[in-house]
Amino acid sequence: MFKNPHVVIGSVSLLLILALISAFTLTQPTELTYDDYIEQADAALDAENYEEALELYDLASEIEPENKYPYIQQGTIYFVLEDYPDAVLHLTYALDVTEGDPEPYLIRARMFDEMEWHSDALDDYRRYLEFAAPNDPFREFARQRVGALWLELFAGND
Repeated sequence: MFKNPHVVIGSVSLLLILALISAFTLTQPTELTYDDYIEQADAALDAENYEEALELYDLASEIEPENKYPYIQQGTIYFVLEDYPDAVLHLTYALDVTEGDPEPYLIRARMFDEMEWHSDALDDYRRYLEFAAPNDPFREFARQRVGALWLELFAGND
């Protein structure tokens, strides 16, 4: 097949070098990015694998601690798991890293509302309205909840 032995030795040497490079590359740990962790966490959440999703969101938040998304997702998961203190804690983290962002206020207000923590819900709906843009699609909902909660908390308490 090969008439020249140098060609055979050169070909074998090249194959060995390529095999070594491939083996070395495959054994090196690949560092996942924030987006990688978020993608995996979102998939775990979609599959209702809540514990895995929580761990992956934690890893993402270690990479980008100033990003609200992992905290909001964790708060939502804890709410679904009926772990209300952790749900509130993670949404509060989201608020801490996103000063002036209305979204975490609205989500936390809805959680408070669902848990019937009316005074806290009222406060967060008001904060949401303070920061939300005039054309925000949830402004009317929040206004209605403020009115309903105010009546529930204060009507007839004269």
